[in-house]
Amino acid sequence: MESKRNEDGLVSDEHHATYEKMEADVMAMTREIDKLEKQHEFDSKFIIASQDKPILNQPTGSLSAINSFTSSERGMTGRASAEYTNAF
Repeated sequence: MESKRNEDGLVSDEHHATYEKMEADVMAMTREIDKLEKQHEFDSKFIIASQDKPILNQPTGSLSAINSFTSSERGMTGRASAEYTNAF
């Protein structure tokens, strides 16, 4: 920046605009790097946490409880509805 000053010690508008654009680019890259570092930190914690506690039990729910509802109770409409199925 100092090399672009004129004899009065001022920087031209063109060089000032170039400098501001470079400064904005650096700030945007800094924010992106911060975001990626936070994401990496979160991902690392999640991976470590998921490896610490393996799943040792079987799921306890049953499909019979889900299947006991009629299609209309499950909100099925159109070709998935009981009325449609029974018509054919």
